[in-house]
Amino acid sequence: MQIASYRREPGRLPLCIAEKAYEVYSALHGDRQSLSRLGERGGFSAGEVIAFLYARQFPRPQWSDRVHEAFRGMVAS
Repeated sequence: MQIASYRREPGRLPLCIAEKAYEVYSALHGDRQSLSRLGERGGFSAGEVIAFLYARQFPRPQWSDRVHEAFRGMVAS
């Protein structure tokens, strides 16, 4: 997981949480990039994890709208 640049080491996210976030990510963006490959590239940002986990609590057809809702809420704050 990516965290603020003042930290010297990357954040850690338990695999079970990353898999839940990836479930939403792959439903919206496809699975061309595996969870493992995403991890190699730096992982999800904290905001992405929050948005994907927020969306996951809703029915799957709402995931896209809910991810966008979460990101809009982060910018508005």
